[in-house]
Amino acid sequence: MKRLITCLTIIAGCCVALASDIPPPREVPSRDARFAARGQVDLYVASTSALKLKPEDERLWLPAFQLGTKAVTLAEMKGDRKPHGGPTSAKDFSTYKSQRHPAFIRTNDAYSRPKENAKGDLICAYQVAVQAAEVKAEFALVGLVVSRGPVSVKTSILQSLILATGDVTAGNDINNSVIICDGDVVASHATTSLIIARGKIEVKGDAFASTLIAGGAVKVGKLPAIQERGLVIAPNDPMPQKTMKRFLSVMEMVRVDMKEKQTNPLGFITFFELSRIGLEVKVADGEVQVAKVEAGKPCEKAGFKVGDVIHEVNGRKPTDAESLRRLLRDNLAIGDATLRLKRGDKTETLTITLPE
Repeated sequence: MKRLITCLTIIAGCCVALASDIPPPREVPSRDARFAARGQVDLYVASTSALKLKPEDERLWLPAFQLGTKAVTLAEMKGDRKPHGGPTSAKDFSTYKSQRHPAFIRTNDAYSRPKENAKGDLICAYQVAVQAAEVKAEFALVGLVVSRGPVSVKTSILQSLILATGDVTAGNDINNSVIICDGDVVASHATTSLIIARGKIEVKGDAFASTLIAGGAVKVGKLPAIQERGLVIAPNDPMPQKTMKRFLSVMEMVRVDMKEKQTNPLGFITFFELSRIGLEVKVADGEVQVAKVEAGKPCEKAGFKVGDVIHEVNGRKPTDAESLRRLLRDNLAIGDATLRLKRGDKTETLTITLPE
């Protein structure tokens, strides 16, 4: 009996030792985290509507933080050109949280950052971490914003990381911020900021030490004087080498990089397009009709045919190609999209699944 107990003890010890050598199973990243890691910014933002986490849970914010930080790195915004004071300037999310102490807010409705408190006192800029269906601010907006819609600020966007599926507008300036949106960006000024938009970027006044990348046009009212004049060096220019080096350094620091018609900004950021699911549409007689179905893509597999009229996407009616794109984006980000179609005299219901 003693021998049996001894043998069982030895076997149990060996099993424990073997088990300790087996690495723990790797946690599968959540759907939103996978979108963010791949730079699919609009799908990531749209997918946050399905998350069931408390506002203070770091899992709500880490994908956005990591996406923004990677974008700054890929844009090679270093030194004085790197946006400072906001989320992407911290070495990690825990550091940002401990240094800036943002107020965590999460709502399925629009969030409005008030100009005054209950006593009528003007609220100065303070850090927030917001996930909402839309974000508005009567005064300055500062912090980490994930908006499933537009972001509109009457004054300035300061030291922020903003990811949005709508337009971003600032009545005054965008300063030391990172903005990536599935829409347009319009501001009076831009300083030390990285701005990426699927649509257009318009800076009405001056821009300084910023990188502006758009799927549409980029318009800046005034570039830094040193950039506007350019640099012309004569073959026998007497300028001392030390002075020349400093001049080039200043030019490098203040320059505004502008890139237009970019479909894959930084080789990392992408936006959902109908082509991803193999669909082209046109508007005819006030209806959205299927113009082309690409073989092997989700729409062809789901059974779409040229000439189909799309009436609804998960119960909502598209009015044109852009509204259809946004409806599909928002629904496919969290699951399947069910479309009701008219095909001749018949009504068809088809379901699309987004390939990952």
